[in-house]
Amino acid sequence: MRRSPGRPASARPRSPSPLYHELGDLFPDGRVFLEVGGPRQADPADLLTRLLQRLGVDGPLPAGVAGLRRVLDRLTEDRRILLILDGAESPEHIRAVLPATAGSTALITCRRVPEGLTDRVLELDVLPQDEARRLFTAAAGRLIPQHGGETPVREIAALCEGLPLALRAAAARLASRPNWGPEMLAARLRGEQRRLAELSAAAPGFHDRLRSCYEETEPVLRRAFRLLGLVPVGPFDTRTAAAVLGEDVAKTGELLNSLVKAQLLRRVAGGPEHGTHHRMHPLWRLLALECLASESPAAEARAATARLAQEFTGQLREADGHAERCRIHPLELFSRRQDGLVDVVRRCHAAGLWAQTVELADAMTGFLEARAAWDTWEACHALALEAARQQEDLAAEARLLRSLGDLAWQRRQLTAAGEFYERALLTADAAAAATERGRALVGLADLQLDAGGLEEAAALLSPALDAVADDPRGRYEAHRVLGLLALENVGADAAEAHFADCLGLATTLRDPRLESYAQRWLDRVQGQGHRPAGWSEVRPGVWRLAPCAN
Repeated sequence: MRRSPGRPASARPRSPSPLYHELGDLFPDGRVFLEVGGPRQADPADLLTRLLQRLGVDGPLPAGVAGLRRVLDRLTEDRRILLILDGAESPEHIRAVLPATAGSTALITCRRVPEGLTDRVLELDVLPQDEARRLFTAAAGRLIPQHGGETPVREIAALCEGLPLALRAAAARLASRPNWGPEMLAARLRGEQRRLAELSAAAPGFHDRLRSCYEETEPVLRRAFRLLGLVPVGPFDTRTAAAVLGEDVAKTGELLNSLVKAQLLRRVAGGPEHGTHHRMHPLWRLLALECLASESPAAEARAATARLAQEFTGQLREADGHAERCRIHPLELFSRRQDGLVDVVRRCHAAGLWAQTVELADAMTGFLEARAAWDTWEACHALALEAARQQEDLAAEARLLRSLGDLAWQRRQLTAAGEFYERALLTADAAAAATERGRALVGLADLQLDAGGLEEAAALLSPALDAVADDPRGRYEAHRVLGLLALENVGADAAEAHFADCLGLATTLRDPRLESYAQRWLDRVQGQGHRPAGWSEVRPGVWRLAPCAN
């Protein structure tokens, strides 16, 4: 007898699957699909009665379980029948209807494996993208155009993350609005805030099925599930989970294991940093956030958001300062997490967590600059600037104004860059923040050099260098501009000393990007490097048609 429970709720069929039809030749005496759980959960006598009726038994049946079992055993003797028992929840119910004679087989589907039915278990994952597209297309049928529908269908399958329940709900939604077409459906599913509502609109049972997984767990697990919805989409480690839950690592590990058993989390081997990670399906995450908003105290969600932001800030600073210890390059890791980190910045700002908003946006700056993620840089730092003002932190305000000036410079919005640097300078003076005063002066000197104002740039750089005496990154930037200025009005020998200082400071900062930039300029001024004629690398990775002589 084969028992194959283990299908998660996401894959539990509500009607006979293709397998039901494909196995017809192996079971010539019949195939029966029987729903044994969910709203039709019943006592064993009811299940046996329905099963016998499905097998074609007419007339009165015994009233008790023992009599019904004898009828079932006689009916299945020497016959090859396949029973698909869907939605198993109780071992007592399953045992009542399992065939006891050779030749017949029961295929059991369930979200959680009932006790005592663990001998032959096959756990099914969500569908791969190709199969997800085929399922949605088959369910939607003629509503998918023969030409031009491939791209939106692919997006719909991706938004449903291979969840058969969601794919069928999406097809039902399309059927309820046939004038939309796949493009409109994809657009409406794109927004996280209304995705669950869209999928539930034409398939009311969809939301209930999701919630049933959650409601069947004990309160401590429901709380953990709700809070873990705050973790951005994608794999996360135990350390991150411990931060958001406010628990120690050992307790968190126990909770994660229990959530995996409850099918509310998946264990992911070999996450982005190797080791064991966990992942919440995006639709379950949306449910978790919905439950968090309606069931958890606002203070609890706010505190968890603060802890999560602090954890991510620490991880970014740790990766930025110790790249050589990371198994994956910090910039690549950041690129995978970028959207989620932006989401956390926005949540912190919305929750009035001003300090956490500033700190996380600050920690992201170098990564955003390295990735040329201009729009994200602007959005995060605009929120952080407002947060700094809300907490009346003038030093942070000066730092963020200067950062936005750097961004405007990168975008060649030179007038805006000058305005940001000037505001940063005034704010730094008000805050007595010498380092930010120096960095703002370096930014203004960069603009003067860019415009050919060599004397003006030199006048700004001397006080800038004094102001950043205790800040290695500020000194690096000052010597960078001094080196470029020396190439303009003194020569390569004078520039060499400044770029050598840059190299030493970059080594101290453990920043390979800054180190490579300094080394490239040292090679060039020493006549060893190649530079395209007429071009100058004015900042790491930023080239301009240049007046620089070397």
